[in-house]
Parts: sequence; structure tokens; C-alpha cells
Amino acid sequence: MGAPALACSGEFFDMAHRANYFCFVLITLPIAIWGQDARDLIAHADAAVFAATTLHMSGSSLLSMDLPGATAMEVPFTISRAGERVRSDIGRLMNLQVEVFDGKTVTTYWASTNTYSIVVTRTTAEPMHLRILRFGQNAGNLISAAVEQEESPEFEGRLTPCDVVHAAYRGFALDANAKNVVRTVWIARESGIVVRDSWEMDMASVGPRARATFVYKYDIVDVDKPLADDTFVFQPPVGSHEATVGNKRLTMQPTILGDPLAKLTPLTQSGPANGTSSGAGTRTDSVKVTDPVMVRKVAPEYTEVARAAMYQGDVLVSVGIDRNGRALGARVIRGLGMGLDEKASASIMRSEFRSGTKNGEPVSMTHIFEVQFRLTNGGPWRLEAAIYTATPPRTPGIVPQPMPISKPSLEAYASPDVSVCSADLGYAAVSFGISSAGAPEDLKVTQRSSDAVAQTVLKAVEAWRFDPATKGGETIPGNGNVLLECGGTDVVATEAGGGNRVGGGVSPPSQLFRIEPEYSEEARKAKYQGTATLSLVVDPAGRPAMIRVIRSLGLGLDEKAVEAVSQWRFKPGMKDGKPVPVMATIQVNFRLL
Repeated sequence: MGAPALACSGEFFDMAHRANYFCFVLITLPIAIWGQDARDLIAHADAAVFAATTLHMSGSSLLSMDLPGATAMEVPFTISRAGERVRSDIGRLMNLQVEVFDGKTVTTYWASTNTYSIVVTRTTAEPMHLRILRFGQNAGNLISAAVEQEESPEFEGRLTPCDVVHAAYRGFALDANAKNVVRTVWIARESGIVVRDSWEMDMASVGPRARATFVYKYDIVDVDKPLADDTFVFQPPVGSHEATVGNKRLTMQPTILGDPLAKLTPLTQSGPANGTSSGAGTRTDSVKVTDPVMVRKVAPEYTEVARAAMYQGDVLVSVGIDRNGRALGARVIRGLGMGLDEKASASIMRSEFRSGTKNGEPVSMTHIFEVQFRLTNGGPWRLEAAIYTATPPRTPGIVPQPMPISKPSLEAYASPDVSVCSADLGYAAVSFGISSAGAPEDLKVTQRSSDAVAQTVLKAVEAWRFDPATKGGETIPGNGNVLLECGGTDVVATEAGGGNRVGGGVSPPSQLFRIEPEYSEEARKAKYQGTATLSLVVDPAGRPAMIRVIRSLGLGLDEKAVEAVSQWRFKPGMKDGKPVPVMATIQVNFRLL
């Protein structure tokens, strides 16, 4: 694949920008504004977290070591606390470790052996993630701090304005002897919650030249909200047993969960991994997964401007569903613009769900739902797929500065002529440039069902207008790639629909539209490469459904692969002259140039 764009919650930096960003910070560090304001931000960060009567937080941590043969290790986590009671779920699948303190006993469960231990105690160790946040908040550990800039990463399903603080520390919460400790922390302006937290340091305890980087990404931080009644009740998984020696209970001291210094063996492509896979390079045949299901759908509202333009299409929304079926946050991964993306997210958050399961047990899971916008008098045309990107101009020999870059967004739509449509599927994919004034230019048809359809779609797209891309507030050119369809089957295959294998009169699907996946920030920083393999069913409308990761990479790349492939479109497979669901396998390559 070509050089992928790096997405940072809607603000895009290409790979060259990202590489130069760190150089830029190092060059300007001596003239940054160091002072009391930055210290105050750090001192008051997460004050609500430590004062809360109840706390629920989740996210992921990434450890990378600058050592020969080391690769990055990513670990998801969930922490709940109510008074003295604490629950930590760290890792996933066979690497999962759970610790539950109910005020009297600590129960620790290891998925690798499917065993648990029970220790009678009045107290337990504070979870590692809270210890690190508390260490960072302590002014006695701080040497210096500066507010570098403002960024808006995604947090709790929305873009959140943050102050980015760069600071130097004495030691680290997990290693008091760490040297040259540098922290970059994203603190939400409105709430003071730490959204992202990055620590870099020299760790002589690991090796003479060991440079370690710990990156903590917080997706959800809920304070003073009710927790489920069974949160602090350990429920032994099916087939598990208490660890014993002979017939005696094996009492172990509770572990500090998630402490990456406890085991520095890095993940490799043959080791355990994340997502819906049992391991990188390992198939998931032994893990039975069911997706979350929407049990009550709230129809999205139309905006007046989209209704007037008879604009129809689909918005893809990624939403986290917890094990109790609650929607935790929605993020648009492919939008329509013209105000419909916000309406799609609102409808998802008001809908009701049944949680997904793994091996029959309810689990928290992220799933992609399609929100359809249709008008009774809107005609047959639909925007089935679209990708808009920015193309910042470059001057040879000049290092670009790291400025926020926004993508173009559609603000005026014209529907193609209906006269070329028929009962059969008509389609045309068009690529084009978007001028800094927001007008399409240099249009090219890349796929078509007929020349008549292609010319009709070209004429319509020429009339579209965009809110242009920007860099640092200045308008810049962009690019667009869209697929419009009319006629055909406008339904989505359900989970129960299954799929046919190619052969025996079943023809394979053919690709009409694709986008390349973006790199996750964690994988890019770790210089991690590889191939993720997905299984899916191409439904009778040519949409991907029932997407599964069957060969995992981890570090967020599985999620990026699923998000990209979810946006692909196909000419469906056929049997006896009719479109049918067909099973397919796709390999998604991630390479850094």
C-alpha cells in the first residue's frame, strides 16, 4: 500500500509531518513557555478521578523498548473502583488477568491457566494506571513543564480540546531509578481529565541502553456514575478452578496488574495478540464470537439541507458496546457530511443493543453499524462510498511544520439524472481533485456499469461543492474518491444469512471501490509492520458483512483493517442469475515506507 495517512481524531498529519513533528518539538523546546501554568495543569489533572466515589475507566497501554529484537506490546485495560473496592481487567484472551477486591478478599484470575487465587486482606495495591497518574500529578516528582500546543484527540466518542504539556520528571512510578524521564500529557480543557499520557525514559534496570516508551490511551473515564451490582463480585469463568497444591488452597500475594516491568517479553508475530484473534499469526477457530446486535433502532433525522438536495447514502459508525449492552461512545468512520454524520451518531447513541459474546460470555466490544439515510421521494441514487483527503503542498528542501490538517467535507450535493437507472445495479466510481475553493477538478471514472451511467455521474459530481481542506487555518487542495449507485438490492445481509462458497454455480464478488487503511499511532511509533487477514461475507448488495479478524497484528492495526474493509464495495457474487451472499478472505498489508 502507499504511504498511509496518520489519523489523530480527525486531525491528519502525513507520515513526513509525523516524523518532522518530533524534530520540531526538540528544536523549539528551549524557547517553549515553561512556567507555573503548566505545573498547575499537571497538579490538578485528574482531580475528579481521585476524588470520585465511583470510577470506571478503560483504554489501552503500549510498551516499546529500544532494544535489539524487541517489538511493541499493547495491553487493553478496564478499571472500576467504588470506595475501597477495586476491579482491574488487564489484557485479552489468553493474556487476560483479572483482579477483584471486594473489601475483604482479593481474587486474581489468570486466563492462561484458567485458574484463580483468593487472598484474605483488608487492602490491595492501587492499580498501575492510577499509580502512574498519581505519580505524574505529584509536584515533588516534577522538574519542569511547558504547555506546548492544543490538540483535539478523540475521547469518549468525540473530539476533545486538550492542552498538551511537555514535562521532565525525577524517576517514574514503576522505576524510581529511571533517568531522563520525559512526559507528554494531553489534558482535557473542560474536565481536566488526562486523555493521553506518554512517558519516555532510560531504564538501567532493564539494560544499559534500554530506552522505554509507555503510552496510555484513555477511551472512557466515568466518575461518580452507578456501577453494575456484580462489578466487584468475582464470577469464575466456565471450566476454571482455584489454584491449589494437592488439596490445599494456594494463597498468592495479589499482583500489581498490568505492570509491564513484571514481564518484558515483547509480543511477536507468533505470540498472543488482541481483538477477535487468539494470537498474531494464529487463527481464531477456537474462539466463537457473536457481534453486538441492535435490538431497538432509533431512525436518524434528516437535515433540511440534505433533504432539499435529495441526498441519500450510508454513514458507518463505530460504537463501543459494553457487556451490559450500553453504548459507550460513537465515532463516524465514514460520513456523508451536510450534517448527517452528527444525526447518525445521535441515532446510534439513542438505540438499544444486546452485547456481543465470546465463547458464550458477554463482553465489551467495538462494532461498526451502518446508518442508512433514505427519502421516500429521494429517487434511486445513493452515495455508497466516499473518501476525502487533504493534499498539503510541499516545497522541496523545506521541512513542513506540524499544523493541524482537516479533510474536505461535502456541503452542496447534486443527484445524478434518474433516467439512466434501471432495475439492475448501476454504478460509477469517480476520483477527482478538490481545489482550495472547494470545487471538484480533474474528474476520472475508475469503475462503471455503463458509459451512460458514468457520464451522468460525472456531470452530477462536477456540480458538488466542498468545504475545502485546511492546514493551520489556510485552505489547501484535497482529493475525493466516491461511488454512486442506483437500482440493485438495497438490503444488508444479517448475521444469520451466512454466505456461499465460490464454485458450484456461485461466482466470486468483484471489487468496485476500496480505500487503504490508516496506520494506528501506536504501530507507527513502534515501527510495526505485518499482514492482517480478515474473513467476511459480501452480501447481495455488495457490502461487507460479518467481518472477522482471523490473523491478527495487534497495536490497533486490526481495528484499522476492519474499518477500511467495512467501507469497501463489491459487485456481488451471483448464482442462477441472482446476487447471493458469498464468503471471502482478504489480506490487509501494513508497510511503512
